[in-house]
Amino acid sequence: MSAALDPRQWLQGPLAPYAACVLLDAAPEAADIPADQLGEPDTLNQALAAYAARHPGAPRRALVSQWLKRYLANLLIPQAGLMVVAGWRLPQAASELSLRLNALGEVAAFRYPHAGAPLPNDADTASRWLPLLVGHLAPLITALAKHGRVSARVLWNNVGNLLEAIFSQLAQLPQAPAWLAEDRSALLEAANWPDGQRNPLRNPVHYIAPLLPELMNEPTRLRRHCCLRHEIPGIVYCATCPHLCTLSRGELTTLLDKWHHEA
Repeated sequence: MSAALDPRQWLQGPLAPYAACVLLDAAPEAADIPADQLGEPDTLNQALAAYAARHPGAPRRALVSQWLKRYLANLLIPQAGLMVVAGWRLPQAASELSLRLNALGEVAAFRYPHAGAPLPNDADTASRWLPLLVGHLAPLITALAKHGRVSARVLWNNVGNLLEAIFSQLAQLPQAPAWLAEDRSALLEAANWPDGQRNPLRNPVHYIAPLLPELMNEPTRLRRHCCLRHEIPGIVYCATCPHLCTLSRGELTTLLDKWHHEA
């Protein structure tokens, strides 16, 4: 593929690590999993097997939630990044994509059938995002919620939490388009999506006064729903867990130290 036609060239700076999540030249491998087959129980078991084996004793609902978070990051960050920095859209339909797992059982990359195309001049919030959210992610979340016996609200909050962070980071770029703020409002604040469906992403996070003001000056950012990360043996609450409000100062200080070691 000519470098001039390779959209990965625009994934630079903080987005650079996600260029490796976009496979364009790679031939299919036997272990690749078609994204649109994850609704089938056997395929979902196959996709989650290695990840579950790494965490014996972990509840299935926590495994499903954490596995989805890596899926979302490696799908949505390069997709959103290219739309914002280059006005470019990668293929979005699950029927077009397959996923490749790493040795840890996490989603490492997606294989795309082609490099995509420029966003149309008349693109709006619905055309930019609903193929991903409604067409691609909604069926996956339904399947994962059933498989993990976990509320779909938790899984949609994984999506909303990530999108809020993506919008916040991309808005700081000098080339951020005007439509970015409009899309953020439509996807994360409105009661309904542009197509009229109830918005499961609404208000995914909120900000409160710093829980440890002597150590952190910025407001504490908390998710609406816990992602269940702490239910996996050996793993602690994440830095945006709503349960942080219930912890003592000593517990928060211990967590802060562990987060620094994880970074």
